[in-house]
Amino acid sequence: MSDNGPRPNPDPTPPFYKSLLGIWLIGAGVLFFFMGLVWAILWSVAFGVFVLFRVHILAGIAAALVAIAIFVAQPFLDDTVWERQLAAAPSMEIDRTPIDLTGKSILFVGGSTFRPLMCRLLCQNIALCGPAGAA
Repeated sequence: MSDNGPRPNPDPTPPFYKSLLGIWLIGAGVLFFFMGLVWAILWSVAFGVFVLFRVHILAGIAAALVAIAIFVAQPFLDDTVWERQLAAAPSMEIDRTPIDLTGKSILFVGGSTFRPLMCRLLCQNIALCGPAGAA
């Protein structure tokens, strides 16, 4: 039998990318377990940007700009929604009885789309202002 040169590699994935996949999986798993889903997603986005930089510099730059734009736009949009919800709060109907937190009356607003953090901040603001100042 004659040897016609080196045999082709049956797996076209370079070993570097196999180790990257392992690093990503371990990192995402550890972050998800200890820190939560948001940090695992952030790790995945950052790692994806890094891999795109390894593939092509322009693809990495574009991915980094998109990721930065998403993370910068999110708080801005949250603030805009928060301001609209606070402006609309006085006209919303109250469909539950008031509860008492630390001696202040806190009202549940029916039909609202407040996120848990926004609800907590709204309750803190109402508790600080008191029912008379919270109108």
